Amino acid sequence: ELAEVCVSEIVGPIGGVEGAAVLINSARRLLVADGLMIPGRSRTKIAALSLPESFVEQPAFSELTAHYVQSIFEQVGYRFDLRTGACTFYTEGPIRGLRVFPHEIRDGFIGVVL
Repeated sequence: ELAEVCVSEIVGPIGGVEGAAVLINSARRLLVADGLMIPGRSRTKIAALSLPESFVEQPAFSELTAHYVQSIFEQVGYRFDLRTGACTFYTEGPIRGLRVFPHEIRDGFIGVVL
C-alpha cells in the first residue's frame, strides 16, 4: 500500500548535504500520486561577512568546544578533518549580499536556483 505522507529529517545545515535529494526522490515511489513530502522544500542561504581580525589571525575553538573535539579524537583514536559550523559569532561589518545557495529541494526533487 502506498503512503500519503513522507516525513523526513535528513536535511542538514546545507540542504542536500546529507544526500536528502537522492533519498527523498527514491522514497517518492512509495507515495500515492499526490502524496505529501514533509519538508516540502529546503533552501540554503549564504552571505559574505567580515570576521574579527583576531579570529582570522588565530582561529580556534572555545575552551568548551575544544574539550568536546579532543574527546571525539580520543574515542576515534586519531585526529581527522572536522566539518564545523559557526552558530554565533560577531562580525566587524555588516553581512553583505545574502543569496540563496544555488540549489534547493522542493517537493522531493532537487533543482538549481539561478
